[in-house]
Amino acid sequence: MFSEVSSLEIENLSTKSPEEYIEKKDALERIYGALTALTALERDVVILKFFAGLNNVEAAQALRSTVSAVKTRQSRAISKLRMMFNPDASIEVSTYTTGEKAT
Repeated sequence: MFSEVSSLEIENLSTKSPEEYIEKKDALERIYGALTALTALERDVVILKFFAGLNNVEAAQALRSTVSAVKTRQSRAISKLRMMFNPDASIEVSTYTTGEKAT
């Protein structure tokens, strides 16, 4: 499933300038790198929900899982991705939830 998405996205790299092409390519590489850090089930949920546009029920059916499991995997995946792309997010979350800065 993951390789299908990457080949589709690479086809959409046509841009107006070489600089834009490089920026898009670099962004895709970062996204694919981050996706490979997820578990297979988390990655499948992210791909189905955000790339294929399925809702929770459809994703659960495609994965032969429950809606609750899809929601949990999506939440975990988003948390992991958030940490990969914004390491300071943990400080913001802990400050918000506890009122104290994380150390």
